[in-house]
Formats: sequence, structure tokens, C-alpha cells
Amino acid sequence: GAVAGVAAATPNNGIGIAGVGYNSRYLPVKAITDALNVFRFDAAVIYLADRGVQVINMSFGYAGNPDEYWEDIVNYAIINKDVVMVAAAGNDGNTGRYWPASYKNVISVAGTTSSDAKWSGSNYNYEVDITAPSEFIHTTYYNCCAYSGTFNNNNSYIPALSFNMSGTSFAAPQVSGAIALMRTQFPSLDAFQIMERVIATSDNIDALNPSLVGQIGKGRLNVFRAVSETNVKAVRSDNPRFINNTNPFASFQADLAIDFKNLLTPTSNLTATLSSPSPYVTITSNTINLGSMNTNEVKNNIASPFSIQVA
Repeated sequence: GAVAGVAAATPNNGIGIAGVGYNSRYLPVKAITDALNVFRFDAAVIYLADRGVQVINMSFGYAGNPDEYWEDIVNYAIINKDVVMVAAAGNDGNTGRYWPASYKNVISVAGTTSSDAKWSGSNYNYEVDITAPSEFIHTTYYNCCAYSGTFNNNNSYIPALSFNMSGTSFAAPQVSGAIALMRTQFPSLDAFQIMERVIATSDNIDALNPSLVGQIGKGRLNVFRAVSETNVKAVRSDNPRFINNTNPFASFQADLAIDFKNLLTPTSNLTATLSSPSPYVTITSNTINLGSMNTNEVKNNIASPFSIQVA
């Protein structure tokens, strides 16, 4: 209930909060046994995707190795059923990757404080796409006996500060709620376009987190920009592959080709620049000119690939 409240709590009823995706319908699914020993991620996602939901919030995850079967389930939902997938980046406070958040076609949400600094407990890594507030989040946690020891039936909820409602599990449903609004506002956009739009309209907070550039996504969620901004631009890179060399590292040099798809507003004079945080990689040819691209147009740089040297 606490996570669902962040995304979809009913507004204007005199109780608690209004969810980010106010007036949105939501379908809760129980995917784990009471003993917490059987988790049916696959069945839950397929159940929801086959019933026409437009965004699935996943405020859960596990550290360790990715699971190809889980990733296939994610891709079934987004590619076959046009569902946006959102997940929490994790609460270990390090660069560890959590799944399903770190799968390619899932929006990975890290957490911030009220001052736009990364929340200390939030994971951060190069798979994070966006951040949202995750510290002391007000939500629909009923003011009952679990908090005060006695039942309190006064239509109130537990204050976030008192119960320490913090975590990326509360950041993710803010993004999911925003996406619910966006899918109503822009019904012609598909799941991939909606994903890119919510990321592209976020507010860059790198200046406040200079040591984390590239590891906290594009920026912090801005719901107003996401539902109102015009001429939003977003180009997605895909299918990186080495060309012109059957064994790219045999000579410690490789040519890299990438597909680029323009998902939103048509662009002109578009360039793409490749960089690497690794001290062992030198990119000798790092910029290409893609020119003009219409919406959903795909181009590649096979004719002028990036050139990479590995120390």
C-alpha cells in the first residue's frame, strides 16, 4: 500500500496524500508467497502485460547476476505489449547493480534528497536512468497500531519523518506515476518513446553530485516538464558491434558501429560523441555526424565508425 500510494493515491478526499499519478487506475498483484520463498516474477509481469496495463512499477530487486529469462519477460512486456517497466535501483549505497532495474529496457530509478543530492542509501551506476526523491517520502501508510501501539481511526497516515519512509522503492513509483500521466497526455507515444521522454525532461543535477556524473542518470524527475514540454529530443543508441576486424582486440584496436534511433522530435545537425571512463581505453575517432533525423528514423555509422584503442 505504501508504494502504490506514492504512485496513485486518490486526490481530494481529505485523507493523506495525492499520488503522483493521481486518478490513475492501478492493478496490484501479489507475486510472492507469505513465506517469501517463492517469487513468480514471470507470472506477475505476464499477467499484468496481458491485461493492458501501461506501466509496471517494480519496487523490488536482487543483487548478483542478471537472469536471461527475467530479461526475456521484461522484453515481452515492453516490446510485445507496449508496457513501460520501472524499477528501484537498490538501497545498498554503492555501485552494485540490481535486477530488474539494470536490464536495458527497464527505467532504473536512483534516489535523491530534498536538496537534489544523491540519497546516501541509494545505489548508483551507469545503468541508472533517472532519479527521484527517496528520503522521508509521504505516502499511504495507515496510522494504526503498528506505529502507535493503539488503533487510530482518524483518517490519518503516519508522518514520513516519524517512520523513516525512505528508499528507492519510493522513488520508482514517482516515476511510474508520472508515466501514467504521460500515457494519458500523449496516447500516440509508444513505451520506448515514453521512457525516453520522462528521462529527457528530467532536471540535470550533476553539478550537485560532481563525483557521480554518469551514474545517477540524466537527472531528477520533473513531472511538469514530462507532461507539458514540447520539442523534446531523444536519440537512443542500440546494437553496438565491432566491424572491420574479426578479432577486435588482437591488434588492440577496433572500429565500433552503433545504430541510432530518433524516438521523439525531428532533429538537425545531430552529432554523437563516444567516451569511456576507463583509463585503458583511448578513442581515436570519437565523434560522428548524423545530420537530420525524423521521428523513428534509424541511422548507423558503419561508413565512419568510432575507432578505439585498448591499452
